[in-house]
Amino acid sequence: MVDLTGDGVPELIAISTVISVFGCVNGSYQILGEFQDEAMFPLPPRLVAIKDLNADGIPELVIRNAAFHRESWVRVIGWDGKSFRDLLPEDNYSEQSDRTNLVFSWYGDYFIFWMIEPKIAFKDLGHNGVPEIIISGGINMWYECRFGPWRDKSLIYAWNGSMFDLSGLELTPPSYRFQAVQDADRAALMENYTKALDLYQQVISNDQLKEWSPDNYNKQDWTCRLDTKDWPTPTPFPIDFHEYPNLAAYARYRMLLLHAVMGQAKAAEVDYNLLVHNYPSGKDGFVYAELASAFWQNYQASKNIQSACQQAIQFAGNNEHEVFYYVGNIDNEENWHGEQSHQYEPEDVCPFQ
Repeated sequence: MVDLTGDGVPELIAISTVISVFGCVNGSYQILGEFQDEAMFPLPPRLVAIKDLNADGIPELVIRNAAFHRESWVRVIGWDGKSFRDLLPEDNYSEQSDRTNLVFSWYGDYFIFWMIEPKIAFKDLGHNGVPEIIISGGINMWYECRFGPWRDKSLIYAWNGSMFDLSGLELTPPSYRFQAVQDADRAALMENYTKALDLYQQVISNDQLKEWSPDNYNKQDWTCRLDTKDWPTPTPFPIDFHEYPNLAAYARYRMLLLHAVMGQAKAAEVDYNLLVHNYPSGKDGFVYAELASAFWQNYQASKNIQSACQQAIQFAGNNEHEVFYYVGNIDNEENWHGEQSHQYEPEDVCPFQ
């Protein structure tokens, strides 16, 4: 028994197919709250922790619900003075600004859902006496490996005075070149330009980053099935030698954007000249030289990032397949970058509005 309402009288917690909290009301114990989503999560919930997470002197309940095969949902339940309520928003980022929502929705719905047995930790990262909630995990089931490539992730939630907001997202380091590109794009959205520039440079110069192609995507389906069937190992596919120059050119284009946004006109001009020189008409990556020209020519005339971005976005909209083919998924048409990939739209080529 533990006092969950702050009235000095301990409550009784009963765990069966649901988690029930009984409290003393008018001299007898009555149910103050029951916690389980039976429709989506038919398995019994697990009480992970009873801990004061928002420094109000009253402990919260941390609960993990699980379905039969893949979904796991973490809930933080707290007393608001009258009743129990969820302190972790169901959509994971509903209280954030539009820009932050954009950042944290970058990898689609792969946040709390699609984790098996997620690890839940509490650590005072801000050194303010209020711990953050860190939820970590990987892919959901063995058969989901064919929808990769996958990376483990850690989600960091911080108390904002009324609930826990998603304040950080960390992924294991990229193995593939397109993953480094997407990490750089996300860092740019978060206005971490130094990190973004470093990642774009890695796309260009780090030969340890591996190539990814539709053949690789199809091969993983076969490889996943080898876990349960005695099939021969597939013959390795030839390397797609078009991928590197296209992603290197895209990375250089994004470096041009960042240098312009940072007010580093000379560095931006160097980026532009490299694109024009290294990716002429007829060569892989030329589409990004054209994209850069759409931005740069307007920017030179207007000195306005937003106006120049509109030109780049218009160009991307007219050449969507060519611009995003190697970068990430495109409108449910080209999804061979896996379900953890960002789904690109023309606005993504120049998000500085």
